[in-house]
Amino acid sequence: MDLEKDLAKPELEEDGVWVDYKDGAKFKLARLGNKKFLRAYETKRRPHLKAIRKGNFSADDELRISCEVLAETVVMDWDGILVGGKKVKYTPDLGFKYFYQSRDLRDDITEMADDAENFMAEVFDDAAGN
Repeated sequence: MDLEKDLAKPELEEDGVWVDYKDGAKFKLARLGNKKFLRAYETKRRPHLKAIRKGNFSADDELRISCEVLAETVVMDWDGILVGGKKVKYTPDLGFKYFYQSRDLRDDITEMADDAENFMAEVFDDAAGN
């Protein structure tokens, strides 16, 4: 194993990479659990620590925070995404809306953003023909 080429690249994990999705759509994703993700998740949960400790923090509250953080720190852009048949530009608010509504979309994005192979330099070198 060559640690210089067989591990995900931190710069790609933070800066994001384009990942193909369905029907020609693609997402620019930072790696799940990147530094911005961790800071945002901690910041959004901090006001709720007392409720969390007491067991009064609902699964829906946790889902909302997770979707907000996903939309703000993991999904950086998208292309080929339509709403009502019209192409839409990515915004964290729009991302949150659909990640919160659709478990399937949320799970797909999470899986792609957690796949180390998407963040390895060799993947991109091969795709570029290098």
